[in-house]
Amino acid sequence: MIVTGVMVTNGGSGYTSAPSVSFSGGGGSGAAATAFIGAEVTGVTVGVGGSGYTSAPSVGFSGGGGSGAAATATVSGDGMVTGVTVTNGGSGYTSAPSVSFSSGGGTGATATASIGAVRVEGVGLTFPGSGYTSAPSVSFSGGGGTGATATASVAGSVTGVMVTNGGSGYLSAPLVSFSGGGGDGAGGYATVSGGAVTDVTLVNGGIGYTTAPSVSFTAQSGNVVTGVTITNGGIGYTSAPRVRVRGVDGVAAAEVTATISGGAVTGVTILASRGGLTSAPSVTFEAPGRVTGVTVTNGGSGYMSAPSVSLDSSGGSSVVDFSVVGYGARATATVSGGAVTGVTVTDGGRGYATAPRVVFFRRGP
Repeated sequence: MIVTGVMVTNGGSGYTSAPSVSFSGGGGSGAAATAFIGAEVTGVTVGVGGSGYTSAPSVGFSGGGGSGAAATATVSGDGMVTGVTVTNGGSGYTSAPSVSFSSGGGTGATATASIGAVRVEGVGLTFPGSGYTSAPSVSFSGGGGTGATATASVAGSVTGVMVTNGGSGYLSAPLVSFSGGGGDGAGGYATVSGGAVTDVTLVNGGIGYTTAPSVSFTAQSGNVVTGVTITNGGIGYTSAPRVRVRGVDGVAAAEVTATISGGAVTGVTILASRGGLTSAPSVTFEAPGRVTGVTVTNGGSGYMSAPSVSLDSSGGSSVVDFSVVGYGARATATVSGGAVTGVTVTDGGRGYATAPRVVFFRRGP
């Protein structure tokens, strides 16, 4: 498994520079990430009220390393600025920004801004590592502050299956099914000897598994899938596509593999099939496409930490045919100055015929 993201659970305080991020435990190695620090504007103190203001002037903020702060001013009856109320603290400030006043008919007003404790606002994954069997611990060091904490999330593929009870009475290899575990796409076929399952050969490890999925066996009886006839081999295949064979109930009817030649699918080998089929199942071939990168066209504003990234190919539909729309792509965002500045693809997924929609979700205030 690989590390897919890091969520800051406590930003800590007192950081003057971004701390180092390290991962330990979880059975893997190689994960790397960078932290982002900042704070919000918490208040503005008026120094000189100025004179001649006939209406409240506009308040502007500049510098300080952040963005997004906004405030409104109040004016007394004698034309002086008497107070400033912060309406949006912004994010990413490592020092207090400068405050300026404009319009309102007067001149001379000055003020100073104050910011909250500089904390860790987000962590961007720079390399997902490999081999993690559980989420590693995340620690921060340096940067002049203390108290920041975070948790990592991992995902990966099924790497093997151990038969703990072979059962009895199997006349042929049963269909092997995987369910749960947070992932999709794992597939394999069983070997039978003396009426019992003796082994499972993994054909596809799938993607996105955070825990081990359940493994079940369905004995063949009655009508089974005996063959697949290729009516159109397609073009442009550089690797064998995953083939999904499903009955009218939507459940896998067989585990199969495809062979290609000259960029086209030339054959399908049946490894195992469940029985009891009342009609010929549907056969679909996944497009070979993977997500290779994401270009940020609008970074937005006001992000206090890196948002979660969803690569959605469903078009908003709640009923998704993954063999058509693609699935499994994962990515992490990086934030600077309150805006999304980049997206790193940590898993390209599979089956994408067209580019998926990119959606950002805030992780917190």
